[in-house]
Amino acid sequence: MPDARLARTAATLAAIAAAYCAASWLGVWLSRDAGNVAAFWPADGLLLGILLRHRGRWAATLGACAGAKLAVKLLLGSGLIVSAGFIASNMLQVAIALALLARLTGLPLRLTSLRELAAFALAAGIVGPAIGASTAALMLHGALGAPFWLMWRTWWIAGAVGMLLVAPAIAAYDGCLELRRFLAGRRGHLAAAELATVVSLLLGGLWLVAIGNNYGCPSLFAPILLWAALRFGIGPTAAAGLAVGLGATVAAALGAWPLPYATDAAVADRLGPLQLFLVVTALPPLVVAVVTAERARAQAALAESERRYAFALEAARDAFWDWHIPSGESRASPRWEAMLGYAPGELPQGAEDWARTVHPDDVGAVIDAVERHLQGVTDLFEAEYRSRHKDGHWLWLASRGRIMERDAAGRPVRMLGTTTDVTERKRLELELERRATRDPLTGLANRALFAADLKRALARAARDGGRLAVMLVDLDRFKEVNDTHGHAAGDALLVEVARRLEGAVREGDLVARLGGDEFAVLATGTAQDRGFAVLADRIVARLAEPLPLGDRELAPGASLGLAVHPDEPGGPEELLAAADRALYAVKAAGRGGWAGGPARPAAVATAPAARPKLAALA
Repeated sequence: MPDARLARTAATLAAIAAAYCAASWLGVWLSRDAGNVAAFWPADGLLLGILLRHRGRWAATLGACAGAKLAVKLLLGSGLIVSAGFIASNMLQVAIALALLARLTGLPLRLTSLRELAAFALAAGIVGPAIGASTAALMLHGALGAPFWLMWRTWWIAGAVGMLLVAPAIAAYDGCLELRRFLAGRRGHLAAAELATVVSLLLGGLWLVAIGNNYGCPSLFAPILLWAALRFGIGPTAAAGLAVGLGATVAAALGAWPLPYATDAAVADRLGPLQLFLVVTALPPLVVAVVTAERARAQAALAESERRYAFALEAARDAFWDWHIPSGESRASPRWEAMLGYAPGELPQGAEDWARTVHPDDVGAVIDAVERHLQGVTDLFEAEYRSRHKDGHWLWLASRGRIMERDAAGRPVRMLGTTTDVTERKRLELELERRATRDPLTGLANRALFAADLKRALARAARDGGRLAVMLVDLDRFKEVNDTHGHAAGDALLVEVARRLEGAVREGDLVARLGGDEFAVLATGTAQDRGFAVLADRIVARLAEPLPLGDRELAPGASLGLAVHPDEPGGPEELLAAADRALYAVKAAGRGGWAGGPARPAAVATAPAARPKLAALA
């Protein structure tokens, strides 16, 4: 296995060295009528492009190419010193460009971003060729007396153009994947026709320039290559630019291009227009191709991100919404319509359309939460509200959002968020709250809720004035009902008593079951209110009415103790104690009535058995 790997490596190095020598011969041939000055040197661009595709074997590849080229030149009768100096300069500029790119962008390099393209232009178009040109010009000046700056400029431009023109086509080559993807689209036959049109226009342009000797025609290549850049991708665009440049240089070498060569010392100046054409023809379309590819990748990444986010939202049963604040236009995912029982596209989307689905009692709070976020008071918009389902019932929804875009003046422009159906959670919360604050049998407030409301009512009365009354109600013959007719009948009696109490009190009064057959009423009024006595009469009368139970009627009756604040000084405990004293007085007097308050003061001491109940309630 190691021997086979070594053999493959040797074969690869030999192939690269052969390709490098062939490209060197091509460069020599292209400069045959130009006094051995080439418009561009393809061999170094070829070698750089190959090395950009791999991380390792730089030294081996450079060594193989240098050795092969030196052997060829010596076989052709070139001098050892000059040949070795030229080859060293070639290898040096490739190595410098490669090392700089490895540091700036990392390898392998496929020129898929503007950052990579800019680094490539710096390393391959300026730094590498400039250092290689310096060594070559020093050698030619010292050995042959050639003008340093002329040699330096000639070498640098030819090397830079060669690497800028050839290396991208090799580095960006992806097995024609971009082109195959383009041709495999939904309109493959049209894509193939488009590709054939671009190739035909490029070949036709080369023919027109070469045959017609027309200086104006070279400018026609730019829009064709830009077309290729926008449609076919980075690799095909780089290959097309190389093909045009190579065709133009071959035509110039054959004397058919309208940029004639000269054999005098000014040949470098005469090559300038052709070299400029090569760079301008190849680089701008390549930049456009890279920008287009970056944009396509960004759009694909955004689409993938949105797809994943939509999948996550769908898995979480959430809806996504996007609100353009200045126009009021909004867009919600289909999940929002599904939450409300609508088919996709059935429910109009917009800020006003959304508001029409919200419960009238909740709209104000939601709008206030939105305004607070838009004004910067809150970092996040959060609201829970009811929305009407298509079939008429109300759902609890929770929305969260954040401003994601502002204009130059800092005004909010775009807000994104999610909406979740929290109806089940709300149902559970209400159930837990009901269990914590409501009597499970009658649905009335329980002891804890009554005590909390009493404290709040006393605090309001102390702050704003006004009066309040506490009424304690005991059923007179509840034990007899339980013993005679069973607990089911007793429970039915308690439920009916609860309904009668709720029907007897006024709006805003609180009815509670404290436990067993003990009930309480918390009533409020103004400072001049004297209606507590009327309310007590009504309660006692309602509870004295017969209650149908099977084939018989029950008349449980009730006793009521009343205490009024501020007639009774103190806090909740003192008020409850006063009401209990009044209740005890009624029971002591024979039951079936009420006492307490200014109308019927009770002067009976608190019964010892009642005190634990009062302490627990207060």
